[in-house]
Amino acid sequence: MLLNAFVVLALAALAVAVVHSAMPDHWVPLAIVARSNRWSIARTARISLIAALGHVGASLVLGMAIGAVGPLREWAAMREGRVIGVMLIATGAGLYVYSRLSRRPRGAGAHLPLPRSLGQFIVPFGVAASPNLAIVPVALASAALGWPALLIVLLAFTAGTLVTFLVLSVLGTVGGYLVDWPWLERSGDSISAALLAAIGLVAFFAL
Repeated sequence: MLLNAFVVLALAALAVAVVHSAMPDHWVPLAIVARSNRWSIARTARISLIAALGHVGASLVLGMAIGAVGPLREWAAMREGRVIGVMLIATGAGLYVYSRLSRRPRGAGAHLPLPRSLGQFIVPFGVAASPNLAIVPVALASAALGWPALLIVLLAFTAGTLVTFLVLSVLGTVGGYLVDWPWLERSGDSISAALLAAIGLVAFFAL
C-alpha cells in the first residue's frame, strides 16, 4: 500500500512539473530572447537550466514556507494568482525598460547602452518568478511517508522541470532559426516583456 502511494505521488510530482513548465510564460520568453540575440544552442541550454533551477528553488522554498505555516498556506491559496501576476508584470516591465535603454543611440546627453548580457539575468528571473505551488500538497503528502519518499518526489519534480524547460526552450530557439524574422531580432526583448506582462495580467485576474 505504501509503495503504491509513493508511486502515485512521484508520478504526480512529475506531472505537476511537466505541465506547469510547459506553460508559455516559462520557455517562450527564453526562446525569443535566445533567437533575437542569436545565442548558440549551448548557451540557450545553459541559461534555460539556470532559469529552471531558479524556478525549482523558488517553488521549493516558497512551498516549504507555506507548508510550515498554516495561516500562510490559506493566504497563499487565496492570493496565488495575484502574487504570481504582480511578479510577472513587474519583471516584464523591467525587461521592457532594459530593452529600450539598451538600444538608445550614443550621443550628447544619451545614456550609454546597457550591456546586452544583462538580458540573460532578467529573463531567467522572470521565468523563475512564477513558482509552482502545485507541488506543495504533493510534497506534504509524501512527507507523511518519510524522508526518502519526500526526497524522491522532490527529485522527480526537479527532473521534470529541468527537462521540460531545456527541451522546449531549445526546440523553440531552433525553430526560430529556421525562419528569417528580422523584426524578431530587433524587438525580441520587448516581445518577451509583453508576453510576461500579459500572462501576469491573466494570472492576476483569472487565478
